[in-house]
Amino acid sequence: LCLTLASQFPDLELTLFDLPEVCEKATNFLRTYPSYLTSRISLHPGNFFQDQLPSGADTIVMMRILHDWPRERVKMLAAKAFAALPSGGHLLIYETFKDQGPSPGDAAFISLLLLLISPGGECRTVDDTRALLREVGFSSVELIPTVYFYGLLVAKKA
Repeated sequence: LCLTLASQFPDLELTLFDLPEVCEKATNFLRTYPSYLTSRISLHPGNFFQDQLPSGADTIVMMRILHDWPRERVKMLAAKAFAALPSGGHLLIYETFKDQGPSPGDAAFISLLLLLISPGGECRTVDDTRALLREVGFSSVELIPTVYFYGLLVAKKA
């Protein structure tokens, strides 16, 4: 995602926050790309359950993360994002939502799949996630529909 954004937006500075072993693999992977892209990507190793998120960004992106965890963990991650963002900052959540699939059968399938691969995780509705984000302080949460089960929620910190 960082490489895609760097290639499309030449003034964007990006930070990848992930587990140390993921950042190590990302370092090796980024070496295969031109420096005009990778010089704007910094890696910040950490554990989002144990560490604070890096500050200084005006936007935080969580991509296909929240469905892996129970509600209390998701709320904690959202609160950490809220704390790391400045006023006017945004949290973008690209996530699986059970009410974004093309049919009720598809929603049942994705819920069953999550039970099998991510015990304790949950495929939430857009409204459930929106309410959770408002609970931690985000002032507005808008949905941008995408394809299949995914949606992009844009939460703003007032």
